[in-house]
Amino acid sequence: MPSLTGAQIVARSLHGLGVNVIFGIVGIPVVEVAEEAINLGIRFIAFRNEQACSYAASVYGYMSGKPGVCLVVGGPGVLHGIAGIGNATVNAFPLLVLAGSAESHTITKGGFQEMDAISLLTPHTKLAIRPSSLESVNDAIRNAYRTCWYGRPGPTFIDLPADLIQGKTAAGFTLPPPKHTFVPSPPRSSGDPAVVSKVAQLLKSARAPLVVVGKGSAYARAESSIREFVEKTGIPFLPTPMGKGVIPDSHPLNTSSARSTALKHADVVLLFGARLNWILHFGETPRWSGSVKLIQVDINAQEIGHNAGVAELGIVGDINLVAQQLLSSLAGWQYKPASTTSPDSYPSLLAASATKNENISQKKALLPTQPKEFLTFQRAYHIIKTTLNSLSPPQEGNIVYVSEGANTMDISRSAFTLEHPRQRLDAGTNATMGVGLGYIVAAHAAYNIPSSPGSTHVHTPKKIVALEGDSAFGFSAMEVETLARHRIPALIFVMNNSGIYHGDTKTEGEWKNLQNETVNEANAKNGLRSTSLLYETRYEYLAAMCGGRGYFVRTEEELERATREGFLEDEKVTIVNVIVEPGIGQSIQFGWQAAKDKTTEAKLTQATMGMDTPASNDDIEYEPTTTPGPPGPTPTTDTLIQMMMGYLKKQDEYLKKQDECLKRMNEYLNRRMRNSLQKPAENSDSLSRRDQEDMKQGKDEMELAIQATVTTPPSTEEPSARTTKGSSVRTISIIIRITTRATTKMTMMRSIIKNTTTTTTTTTAIKELFKHRYYYHELKPHRCRKGEG
Repeated sequence: MPSLTGAQIVARSLHGLGVNVIFGIVGIPVVEVAEEAINLGIRFIAFRNEQACSYAASVYGYMSGKPGVCLVVGGPGVLHGIAGIGNATVNAFPLLVLAGSAESHTITKGGFQEMDAISLLTPHTKLAIRPSSLESVNDAIRNAYRTCWYGRPGPTFIDLPADLIQGKTAAGFTLPPPKHTFVPSPPRSSGDPAVVSKVAQLLKSARAPLVVVGKGSAYARAESSIREFVEKTGIPFLPTPMGKGVIPDSHPLNTSSARSTALKHADVVLLFGARLNWILHFGETPRWSGSVKLIQVDINAQEIGHNAGVAELGIVGDINLVAQQLLSSLAGWQYKPASTTSPDSYPSLLAASATKNENISQKKALLPTQPKEFLTFQRAYHIIKTTLNSLSPPQEGNIVYVSEGANTMDISRSAFTLEHPRQRLDAGTNATMGVGLGYIVAAHAAYNIPSSPGSTHVHTPKKIVALEGDSAFGFSAMEVETLARHRIPALIFVMNNSGIYHGDTKTEGEWKNLQNETVNEANAKNGLRSTSLLYETRYEYLAAMCGGRGYFVRTEEELERATREGFLEDEKVTIVNVIVEPGIGQSIQFGWQAAKDKTTEAKLTQATMGMDTPASNDDIEYEPTTTPGPPGPTPTTDTLIQMMMGYLKKQDEYLKKQDECLKRMNEYLNRRMRNSLQKPAENSDSLSRRDQEDMKQGKDEMELAIQATVTTPPSTEEPSARTTKGSSVRTISIIIRITTRATTKMTMMRSIIKNTTTTTTTTTAIKELFKHRYYYHELKPHRCRKGEG
């Protein structure tokens, strides 16, 4: 037998394990490994950055049910790839990372890309090893592959020195046959029968039971068992963001629309593969009942009793098997609420909350966009969803959604319903921005690439649809070239509000003014904020640059057309650049963190980041997202109009006085001109008493007029108002700039309207007042800083 190189051993070892796709970026020395893998029929997907590459490999393990494999160079390649390693750790995704490293004899000498990756990654992986010889490479790879998959899934790491990859074995060396190295799926265990029996009794005694379906249920492929459990027991269920679709969102027992109510009133909660981390508010009050009894089912014993005190009961085992055990123990039993008609009953509370929030959601989604107005997120998503559903009904399950961003991800959870599991990917447990394009590639690989080298069998082809915030998209935007190179016909919507969380302005001119202030060091504090992005960046050009389709969208008609054409494109990547409302003044946080204990809300509002928002029309989305101000009266529209009319009246009185001033000055100048024509120039002593009085008064009034005159030409923009959410009602924070022939130069009423119950009626009333031709009034957004109203 001829000798084998280290690169050949690595590639054949992976091939023997059934690996059919590798995500990576090549360089010295791992390029040889990639080439050998390609020769064996393994698909190698080369990225533009290790960060996106490692994200793709990590989530591929969740989508496919077997470990994802990532290949990178040593040193900086490993450092960039740590992002995916961390992502796999917190989300419990199985991931095997292989990296090149410096030649063994150059260690400690400053070798090429030398770094002690083993010491760096040991605390962050389940296993980090360096094979000691070519003969041990196969066993190392098999061990790392098994370790990342078995038990609680997570990342493992193998360091491959250059001399090992490029070295050759002695003649006659052979690898074990694949049947001896193949790693079967992890063994599954049932729950303790005694504990299962206790869980059944506890559920039977519940007044208001609830099942929480987590991401672990989707990873365990437990959808059939859990759906059967819910339908036979009649217990309402609540999916977490990536637990959506395990049971169809359209199921009548889904309480997503009443999430807060369900958590608050449930007295016994059964969690299938859902951790009690910040996504579920740690299982603590005030979001949960203080007397709730928690039952946790998880593959990882460490999660049992973690947070919310000690769990009432915990079952360690495969979720699929445990759900079947519980069904057997509850055979013939179904949840029967004590009352279904009383408004205070558990079913009535859930129904009332769901109806209220669904009505609010529908109202926002169905409100047409007026001419010259921005699309809202809700309206844009409604158009996208309606168009996609007409092309591919949700029941068919042929669309996989990827979503990341703040508003983009939060609102999309409510807008897009799922009927199948593992067809929605988001920023995950760590709220990681930048995963989007890598996740697109992983979803395509999991669903549209044959499951093993040489196989022709694939799942039903699925369209990958991404909903990207403009900021999140920027983390991995160059991977559009990766999509184009591999002919991945993804449909990407970039929800463009020109900022992180929100934009700064509604016009390009205003934005450039802020930009000018930013580059002017003296006025930088009045310029662009830290969340600002370039105004209406043309992201769609990236698709055109790579031979794909690009659309710039402002209107509903443009969005519908772009969605339809992009979905039907079967080879080219499509980017739809959707210009949406800038959301000036919105609070900086994710919607899932909106409703907090009032004692901590003020501390967290400005700086916290999170992502766990409603799974579908959740009522938390409509709860306050800013720290409440002090209580005060709520002026009606009539009161507001009276205030504005009073202000305009004062303006009229001032202008009349100014006209009198100018008239007196004119009389004085005319008199002075007549005097100068009739006699030689005189000093002030020779002037008449009347002339001296006129001169003094005219001088004072002229100085006053000059100081009061505003020389800036009036704007031609339409009035606009910025709105934010308040403690229990909407708050309108505006500053009114008045431009007239001559008006005061004082600071005008900053926050004239506060705690107003509606936005539309108030703004309309003000606009009506400002239709007078004599004045031009412009409502401008005002950036309230700490300590202001």
